[in-house]
Amino acid sequence: MLGSPPAGLRFELVLPDGDLEGRDDPFLTLSDSGRFSRVLLARVAMGPTPLRTVALKMRRGAPRSAETAPPNPAVDERWDRELATLRAVSSPEVVRFLDPGPESDRVGPVTFCRKMRLAFHPLCPECMAPLRDCRDDALLRSSGLPAYSEGSTRFLYCASCAAKRGDGSAIYYGDTAQAGTGSAEVRDWNRLARDGGAILRASISAEARDRLMREFPCYGCAHRDQCYSEASDGSSPVLAESRLMPLSPFDLQAIPMEVLPLRYDEFADLLGGASWEEVRARALSEPGGAGRASVLATLDAAFSSPLLWIHGNDRTGRLPLEILRLKLALFGQAARGLKAVHEAAGRALLDLGPSSVMVDLGGSGSDLPALWSFRAKMIDVGGEDPGPEGAPPAADLRGLARLFFRALLVNDGQDEAAVFSAVERVSGKLQGSGPGDVKTLAAALPSHLEPDRGLFDRSAVVHPAALREGRENQIPPTLWADLLTFGFRLEAAIPGFGFAIPPEDATAGPVDRALAEFDLLVRRAQVELTSRADRGREILRACDALLAEIGGGEAPAAPARRTTESTRVR
Repeated sequence: MLGSPPAGLRFELVLPDGDLEGRDDPFLTLSDSGRFSRVLLARVAMGPTPLRTVALKMRRGAPRSAETAPPNPAVDERWDRELATLRAVSSPEVVRFLDPGPESDRVGPVTFCRKMRLAFHPLCPECMAPLRDCRDDALLRSSGLPAYSEGSTRFLYCASCAAKRGDGSAIYYGDTAQAGTGSAEVRDWNRLARDGGAILRASISAEARDRLMREFPCYGCAHRDQCYSEASDGSSPVLAESRLMPLSPFDLQAIPMEVLPLRYDEFADLLGGASWEEVRARALSEPGGAGRASVLATLDAAFSSPLLWIHGNDRTGRLPLEILRLKLALFGQAARGLKAVHEAAGRALLDLGPSSVMVDLGGSGSDLPALWSFRAKMIDVGGEDPGPEGAPPAADLRGLARLFFRALLVNDGQDEAAVFSAVERVSGKLQGSGPGDVKTLAAALPSHLEPDRGLFDRSAVVHPAALREGRENQIPPTLWADLLTFGFRLEAAIPGFGFAIPPEDATAGPVDRALAEFDLLVRRAQVELTSRADRGREILRACDALLAEIGGGEAPAAPARRTTESTRVR
């Protein structure tokens, strides 16, 4: 993977146009926010022909906040869990991936040449064998280096050359600050590039030369004399050091996945009426998101359509109701994806949040509303270390609550921090009330919400103030109150109220029970959106006004609105 010859079926990085020399990061990054990973734009190609783009999730050379990071074996296990879960799960609400196979999902380190735009696996300068991570704790300790299993530090070495020495005096590549006082020599990445000149000067057989032509691009490169001076013996810098860089400094662990353009939070804002220009600009301004430009550009046509919602131009207050229905669909897809992960992995993820879910838009065509065709998918399925006893699925309910409230309450007047802080305050008040049934605590909820009444108002579902303030809103207050109750039942583990605490006769798991309740709320929202009675009243009102105009009188008063929930559902 990423180290194959230019012919045949392979993965390769998608690179920006222009000269890459001098760029610290010459890759198109889709996400750089992961603690243990980053995601680059790549593609599957056959010879010179690109077949499809992929999001290549790669393990970082060192975790963010290395001082608090778990040891290497725990991160290894996390990657193994993620691959095992992706191989076991079968759900349209979980990201699809291209399985590289058990022999290819962990390969050697990868060096990238900015000049030739090529990736390859570095070789040992002495024997030309592949360099790999040193996982031999005893050897590392004898060399005076941190053990692989006891921290997040890693070192490259040649196992063959280290075995020949046998005295712990092997040459390693990695962080020179970790060298210690042992007999080992630790060299940095510039030195690894410089040491490659020894391979070019070595006297080798014709068979070895053929192998180097395939596996070590510098050997047959037209620029080798520029990059490596013939007089260089490894003691002086060479041009190769500025052209070669570690793409994956240590053993490459990577997962090729389908490219999904939008994060859960970004799409929730778009459903609520945020402008495409605003959301796109925000996405591209985030650190590590420059590579998303080409992916987001594929959505320009969809969001330039004048037909985004069915009731986009409706003045009777149906647009907030339509937005609510779409946001409930978004949350429901994410929740079903989580359920599928639980079933495949038998554990909770523990770090579920808006960045764990991404969204793909379907091709609805120019005659259908662009926002009515989408699919939300879980993308991070490795999860945190569940511990020796594992983590039950109920541990993810608070993460689901974050997704739920993020979709319904965040808008241009209140951000995630304000919403989540208010949710925690209300949850604390509910928990302070002690155990209680759903009816009792739901009745008490409005008083707990009162200090933040504006934040929890049903108008919050609409993103821009221009569409939210002073506008009609046909979301029934009773439905909205029940939706908020549902969210707090996800958030608060209160016996008799929260989904996390099963009733005595429960046979279904917590997420299944939550989804069963959620589906009833979705049906109520659907009835309100498509209610014939409401449409009939609108037609009757229009007819009365027309008759009054023809007869020269006044239109009769509109009949009192009956709640369609009670007449059609209960």
